[in-house]
Amino acid sequence: MLKELEHEQEKFITWMRFNQDLSPLTSKTYSAILALFLTFLEEHLGHPLELSHILSLSLSEVRAFLAYRSAQKIKRQTNALTLSALKTFLRFLREQGHKVKTPFHLLKRPRLPRIMPRPLAEDQCTHLLSLKPHEEDWIAWRDYGLMILLYATGLRIREALNLNQNAWNHTWTVQTFSLWIQGKGHKERVIPLLPAAIEAVHRYLHLCPYAGLPPTAPLFCGKGGKRLNASVFQKKFRHWRLILNLPAHATPHSLRHSFASHLLEHGAPLRDVQELLGHQSLKTTQRYIETTHGHIQNMYRQAHPGWSRAELPTPFEQSE
Repeated sequence: MLKELEHEQEKFITWMRFNQDLSPLTSKTYSAILALFLTFLEEHLGHPLELSHILSLSLSEVRAFLAYRSAQKIKRQTNALTLSALKTFLRFLREQGHKVKTPFHLLKRPRLPRIMPRPLAEDQCTHLLSLKPHEEDWIAWRDYGLMILLYATGLRIREALNLNQNAWNHTWTVQTFSLWIQGKGHKERVIPLLPAAIEAVHRYLHLCPYAGLPPTAPLFCGKGGKRLNASVFQKKFRHWRLILNLPAHATPHSLRHSFASHLLEHGAPLRDVQELLGHQSLKTTQRYIETTHGHIQNMYRQAHPGWSRAELPTPFEQSE
């Protein structure tokens, strides 16, 4: 690969870091995908890549890369992400003043299977909340505080672990207050806090040996005082899942699904739930209605004109 293209690749990584529409995780993923694509293309063509070749990519070359990925049993969701990464790189090149000739608009995004949220039942969440530690162990209270915070706010696990100590007001009393969150695409939102979540995180911070660190230090710390790794909490959650006999889809992210579904079941407006979750599109939030049986039944009873006049048979009536 020639230096001119390597230079543009480095500039792209910097550009993504300051792009308001891309999360750090998305930027890292796009960077890795671009590196794989450039390596593949160089081997596919049999000679070093020049920037001019990228500016005039043929659709057959892009399709060859997608086919190569599919042959490696890469999922369609990942190939869709691959296409988004390459389009973003070419958009960056346009913004840099380069003339891009590749007709990417002719490439169709792979059709993706529809994945529905899988929330936990309310009684299953109640069982999780009953795991309140009895001992004064800061790690036990950290895990419990993080778990109840996820269910109480609908935060993504990464959003919760990215919180710093200055995001938490140590003077809060056990009442309902709000947490300021910067989510995907640097989109900001404010989420109310339940008393139980405030109490649990307060207890963790009271016991945590790293709670007095600078304001920019992580709120949830690992054993060495650094930011807690998601895999550590996921391992703890698997332990809870086993002892409570929860379903296989019970994960930290299922608490976000449960948060949304339980709010809707109890009558929360869809737009408000969208705001709390930080969804850009209402369609994303509407998926939760389709998985919320109680919400659908309540809507049916309230909306159907024949419900109040219906005379329902008892379970023992027989039709003649």
